[in-house]
Amino acid sequence: MCDDRTCFVLFFFQDHGILEHATSFLMFVRRVKVLNAIDAGPIVVHCSAGVGRTGCFVVIDALLERLKHEKTVDIYGHVTLLRAQR
Repeated sequence: MCDDRTCFVLFFFQDHGILEHATSFLMFVRRVKVLNAIDAGPIVVHCSAGVGRTGCFVVIDALLERLKHEKTVDIYGHVTLLRAQR
């Protein structure tokens, strides 16, 4: 078991808020992905409520991966899939 962890904290996406621009959030997602070593295991994401910001991170990360490999995006379908797995 590895005891080393890297934590990334996002301060500009407040609880129950919306982002004025998506660029900063997309850069945050990219930075987390780039700095997570391949053998580091899964990325754990959580916010105080555990639904809004966490869900945004998970869905955007997954859809960016899908876009890279399949060249398609289905936001509604992916969110529906994740909600069914709660």
